[in-house]
Amino acid sequence: MGTFTLTKSRFALLALAASLLLAMLGCNFNVGGPDSPPTPFSSSGNPFGEFEGLFENATISGDGSFSVILNEAQMTALVAARLQLEDEPVITNPVVLLQDGAIHLYGQVGEGLVSADGLIVIEPVINSDGSLAFSVASADLGPLPVPDGLLASLSGMITEAFTGSIGPLATGIRLTAVAIDNGEMAIQGQVR
Repeated sequence: MGTFTLTKSRFALLALAASLLLAMLGCNFNVGGPDSPPTPFSSSGNPFGEFEGLFENATISGDGSFSVILNEAQMTALVAARLQLEDEPVITNPVVLLQDGAIHLYGQVGEGLVSADGLIVIEPVINSDGSLAFSVASADLGPLPVPDGLLASLSGMITEAFTGSIGPLATGIRLTAVAIDNGEMAIQGQVR
């Protein structure tokens, strides 16, 4: 009788261990990385809608110059809206901070059951034709290696998201300066 109880106890222990292992395999395993900051803005209103109207409603001076200012909530909404178009988004739960001349994009990056918290630092670049593009300066995915194509893919996606959002207006303007600091991105330009 004692042997039967011991075998039953071992079976129960093995069943418990197997259950825990299967539960762990069924869940997403986060390997760490840079902590995403608390959202520094409220998500009330429609920041994406506000973003879409910025260029259309910009005040144009007598010489054809204009400026617009974007905030972190609008940029986060822009990135989130663009990521929602992807079947398998590269980043989930994005939070954008605008500081020190760059866009700091926090979020989760994952492949299969493994994910990492990530920070991607993106710098704005004004091309010679007066269009705005974005270049990924660095990426920190914690202990995960940064895939070769990820930086170029993200640069293209963010450039496309921004230029696609201003749409037909982009052909009628030439950007002259961009500055990022204290939670805002200021863009100056000239009507062609």
